Amino acid sequence: MKHPVRELLLFLITGLLFTGSLQADDYVATGSTQEEARKNLALSILANVSSEVREETQVNTHFFSSFFTGQSISETSETHISSRQESNITLTSVRISPNPEGGYTARMDKEAFRQDARQTATTLQTRCAIAQLPSSWDQLQSTAATCLFEVETALGMASIAVPEAVEPLTDLRKQLQETTSLGRLQVASTPDRPFRVDQRLRKESGTTLRLPAGAYTLVWEAGNGYCQAEQQITLEAGETLSVHQQIQAYPRVAFNSETPNARLEVNGQQRQLTQALEFSDCRGSLSYRLSNAHDQESGNLQLEPGMDREITINLLTRQDIDHLNRLNTSFRNSQSYRLLLGYSHASDYDPSYRFRAERLHFFKALRLGYGGMFSFGSENEEYELYTQAALQLTHWGSKPLHLGSSLGLIPYVGVELGVGRHERSYAGGSLYRYGEEEDFQRDYLVWRYLLGTEIILDPSLALTFQGHLGRTQEESAEFALGINFKFD
Repeated sequence: MKHPVRELLLFLITGLLFTGSLQADDYVATGSTQEEARKNLALSILANVSSEVREETQVNTHFFSSFFTGQSISETSETHISSRQESNITLTSVRISPNPEGGYTARMDKEAFRQDARQTATTLQTRCAIAQLPSSWDQLQSTAATCLFEVETALGMASIAVPEAVEPLTDLRKQLQETTSLGRLQVASTPDRPFRVDQRLRKESGTTLRLPAGAYTLVWEAGNGYCQAEQQITLEAGETLSVHQQIQAYPRVAFNSETPNARLEVNGQQRQLTQALEFSDCRGSLSYRLSNAHDQESGNLQLEPGMDREITINLLTRQDIDHLNRLNTSFRNSQSYRLLLGYSHASDYDPSYRFRAERLHFFKALRLGYGGMFSFGSENEEYELYTQAALQLTHWGSKPLHLGSSLGLIPYVGVELGVGRHERSYAGGSLYRYGEEEDFQRDYLVWRYLLGTEIILDPSLALTFQGHLGRTQEESAEFALGINFKFD
């Protein structure tokens, strides 16, 4: 193949760079040292080609000049290669002589250079053919890198002296570049599962692949009780990358219940209790419902690969419902007494400990009461008389609210209104007026919100958890614990 700028190159080669000059049968260049003269000779031979040739032989100039200056392959190449005892490059016709005015002249016979270039091209096409390279990975990469270095150099020679050798050398260079750009990928999984590379190449676990450098997606196939797995990797040229993937089993869920005659539905289908259910979808939402004649419980579960869950749900029986109804209805139409111990906090004031005694009346969803409070255990002096009204919830539909199967639950929310005197201490003393002037509504009126719940232990006894938020006086927040009891 004729190079498109061959004639231009042959013409421009007569104008050497630096201080070089060309005689009839020689390439000539000068330099202050022998090494510089050799280098200038190489640069002069390869100079002034078109931009296309320069782009193709930019690296070749470096390689080509390296042989002129006598440097070894390992010294001049940035690519990791191993030195070989014998080079495939033939370059025998450079002569160095001192100049009378100082410095040196490097001279090369044109015809001898052509013969060297032709011999080099022939040798490389034989010895560096892909089929002749070693099969082992490390030796393959080392030999291919060395051959690529020499082919780049030979292309520089052939583009000047043996144009017909440029095309086969260019093809060989491309093959060597592809070889040196490969990385080695070793893929394994536990358990062994087939995998695909970028959804194209299907291989078995334990395979070693040679792939061009780049980013890849490895996907292990689902099946035989195991979920699909995926991993992103980046493979570098010349690298050996080992990848091991732990394959997760299908998610398994077992539902248990000690309730007699309980029925299980999973994703709308009847299923067997205590039996471990396996889901090949691996990811997604699972809905379940456990029911009997008196109670039911439903929910959703997010599936994940490798999940192994056991869920136990105990439903209410007829006996449980009757027991809870007795507990909760005992506080729907009755009267009780309540004792509370509370902790009060207000910004800028010392905390206060409070004791409350109350009398309560229950009318189904309504509770009314009255009581008194005084503080203790601090320098604060607080006294109150108040009434309260609250709404309570004992059932949700026909089902009593409960904790487990033996404790009733009655939440409530309401307000308290009364009168009192709160003298709160602070860093500068104490006060009972919370403004510049005395104001009855602000300083003596008690008005607060309350929120609480009763845990019913038996029809005559309950534990109380209650919170208050005051809207007058020091506007304190209070949390209280207590007991609620009845007398027959």
